[in-house]
Amino acid sequence: MTSYWKHTLAPYACAALSGVLLSLCFPGWNISELVWVWSIPLLILLWKRPKGGFRLGYSAGMGFWLCNTSWLRSMSEMPEVSLPTACLGWLALSLYLSLYFGIWGYLVMRFANPWKHPKHPDSNQPQNQKKQLGSSIEKKIREKLTQQKPKRRSSLRTSLRILRFAFIHAGLWVGLEWLRGIGFLAYGWNGLGVAFHDTPVLAQSAEWVGVTGLSFTPMLIASIITQTAKRLLEEAREGRFSAHWEVGIGVGLITLQFYFGLDRLHHFTTAQTQPLEIMVVQNNEKQRLSWDEQYREHIYLELLRSTKKGFERIEDLNLARMQNAGEDSPFRLFAPELVLWPESSMGEPLFSYPGEPGKRIATRNQILLQQELTEFPPFTLLSGLNEIEIEDNGQITQPSRNYNSLALFPPESRHYPENPDPHIRTYQKKHLVPFGETIPFKNSWVGDIYDSLTGASSGENFTAGTLKDPLPYQSKEGPISLIPTICFEDTVTHIPRGFARQEPQLIVNITNDGWFGESAASMQHAANAKFRAIELRRPMVRAANTGLSCVYNMVGNTQDIHTGELRQITDKEGSPFIRDQLLATVHLPKHPTMTLYALAGDWFCFLISAFALILIILEKLRPRTPQTSF
Repeated sequence: MTSYWKHTLAPYACAALSGVLLSLCFPGWNISELVWVWSIPLLILLWKRPKGGFRLGYSAGMGFWLCNTSWLRSMSEMPEVSLPTACLGWLALSLYLSLYFGIWGYLVMRFANPWKHPKHPDSNQPQNQKKQLGSSIEKKIREKLTQQKPKRRSSLRTSLRILRFAFIHAGLWVGLEWLRGIGFLAYGWNGLGVAFHDTPVLAQSAEWVGVTGLSFTPMLIASIITQTAKRLLEEAREGRFSAHWEVGIGVGLITLQFYFGLDRLHHFTTAQTQPLEIMVVQNNEKQRLSWDEQYREHIYLELLRSTKKGFERIEDLNLARMQNAGEDSPFRLFAPELVLWPESSMGEPLFSYPGEPGKRIATRNQILLQQELTEFPPFTLLSGLNEIEIEDNGQITQPSRNYNSLALFPPESRHYPENPDPHIRTYQKKHLVPFGETIPFKNSWVGDIYDSLTGASSGENFTAGTLKDPLPYQSKEGPISLIPTICFEDTVTHIPRGFARQEPQLIVNITNDGWFGESAASMQHAANAKFRAIELRRPMVRAANTGLSCVYNMVGNTQDIHTGELRQITDKEGSPFIRDQLLATVHLPKHPTMTLYALAGDWFCFLISAFALILIILEKLRPRTPQTSF
């Protein structure tokens, strides 16, 4: 039993431990320093064992994803989802996402093992042939040759070899992370680069390479550390040390990334900006209550009550500004022109007719806009709700088109007497959550299995939107455009990037993470989202039902670049699960530039993964003999 554990189970347990260490880098634990070393146990296992690379990588993936997505179990708090069903979804997602770890493990063991040396040519001959080769003198000579110590490479050649393999390991990882974040099943959640969410200096390079490209550096450094450690042990054994150029290059890369980050932090916190005053309302409603039709009226009233409380806070704020200002000192009264409500805040949908300009408003929403909001100062309401296409006869279009939408209700919509209202603009969610908002092959046996597992009918699939241009918005300081995202679209990098234009812009996200209770999902979501502000150098506003509602500036933190005030909704302990309002001034760049990432997207991922594949091919073609050592 001891031997079975040592040779069979222990390696996979150790690989799973590597994945657990990686999970500690993200919100819930936030030990981000582990991103540099988590993979070292896994790399040693992959390089020392002769086979099982996929299984070892897969074990690491399971260790990571089972820990990192454990918040999926919180869905069982809703009566519609049983605990076994939530656990099944958690397990299924982990099994799928671990495939990328497994593929990486296979490729590294099979094609990029720096500790694998070819055997002596005679060792490949069958034993019966060896017995027939020559006299005893020839055998002794041959045995002497096989026992000769391999010639040592020069220090520079050895360093270049270490760097070559490190580039392969890091390039393969970046390429697989990029593949995980594209397509229908895209889930770019918590790549290695996201571990820099609390290290703003190192996160700034996302402007060039995107958050996926940031994964290159920690994997490269981990590979260099592991290979160099073995090299040092061999040198210590021989009592002869040489120069380690690979260490200098690794340190130089980190130094360059650090210097670039400092430069970007200074540049974007001193850039010319124009103000946009906003209010974010976080209602903190339980997800199980938002599905209750009898509770919808209560949600409307609570949103109104929270909005009213926000305006009362504004009166107190402006009074304090007046009192603190001197007789001749200018001061600015805070007056939000954009109020944000989270995803699916409005229980009644909008209706649109094909070919008809404007949107038709349901009765409850019309009461809200034209009666209940008129007591407040003028502002544009941005809220989440469903949108349904209707035929001229009032029937839902076939096939049905039901969208998860973000709607802008400008002050003009409050006084427009007719229906439809041409002032209302919407964005329809483009990337739908698989098995949440859309079920593949729903009308087949897949839909039947899904319904049997959940114990209820899944209803109609949402339809994906097709909007290609940002939403125009006329602010007090001039025209701007909004980059809209709904739910976890702010973690799908190509969607916000597709709306980037060379004009003053604001990234907007409305989300409802109430599905996952008071788990780490909300803070992980926010940590992933902040990189969109860095990649595009546009500030971001997030309006979440259960947190984190906040404003990210152009360098990806919540500090106001002028006052240093934190612009996020949390309690004294840092928990985002409270009902509150955020009053903030967003500073939009007056003359924004198009970042390299906005222009070229994931160019670095293509380039570095292609380079890794070329190095693998060259490595396989390279003549190798046992006469050279590490």
